[in-house]
Amino acid sequence: AEVADRIRGLRTGADEYVGKPYDAAYVVARVGELLRARRQPEAGGPSILVIDDSVTFREALRQALETAGHRVRAAGTGEEGLRLAAEQRPDAVIVDGMLPGIDGATVIRRLRLDARLRDVPCLLLTASEDRGAELRALDAGADAVLRKEEDVDVLLAKLSAVLRHA
Repeated sequence: AEVADRIRGLRTGADEYVGKPYDAAYVVARVGELLRARRQPEAGGPSILVIDDSVTFREALRQALETAGHRVRAAGTGEEGLRLAAEQRPDAVIVDGMLPGIDGATVIRRLRLDARLRDVPCLLLTASEDRGAELRALDAGADAVLRKEEDVDVLLAKLSAVLRHA
């Protein structure tokens, strides 16, 4: 019944916290609700969180993803992206490597530290030709690295691949 215990449980990935003494009928009903919520697909396709500080690129990517049947949420900074991911767990994250504040690799590292978000597929976008940038992104936990100048069809194909394996 301690508030700190409830917070710790929810922060470590619990979907619900029921303190003692508890009513068995309530526990069974709550488990049923949680299972139904997981089985029911949300309207539309997979939800994708796009984190990019370029409004032009972000909106072009949003349009391409929505045309492909995805639901899109967007953020202009890494901090905002982490907040959105915590509010509503996305099915995948596409994040720019260079952002104001925390960079894309740091966003991915922080997602991997969160018990609720650690298995969300992450794609890191880069405009850099430096092969070291790709290694650093993969080391941070990115599932794929994409060049920003690549055709959007390549991005959609890689996204489909990581979603399939998730």
